[in-house]
Amino acid sequence: MKQIACFLTCGYTEAGAMQAFLRKINPRYDFRQWLPNKTRKRRGSSKSISSNISGLTGSALLTKVCDIVTAHREEISECAVIICK
Repeated sequence: MKQIACFLTCGYTEAGAMQAFLRKINPRYDFRQWLPNKTRKRRGSSKSISSNISGLTGSALLTKVCDIVTAHREEISECAVIICK
């Protein structure tokens, strides 16, 4: 099953519902949520959405995505696609 890396806008709705929505649209892919990290614990990352990333959009979101992709390059390279919303 191909993996898709998902970087969402860091709101609580996205943290809880977007992954299920994406699976419903296309169950042939494994949608891996990287941001916000509430639903998928990363080593060194808090399980809750911190206030400094909650609601990130635009260039702030892209900066955070670039930081994560750089830090987790090997794992993300296994994904077929990266989605930023």
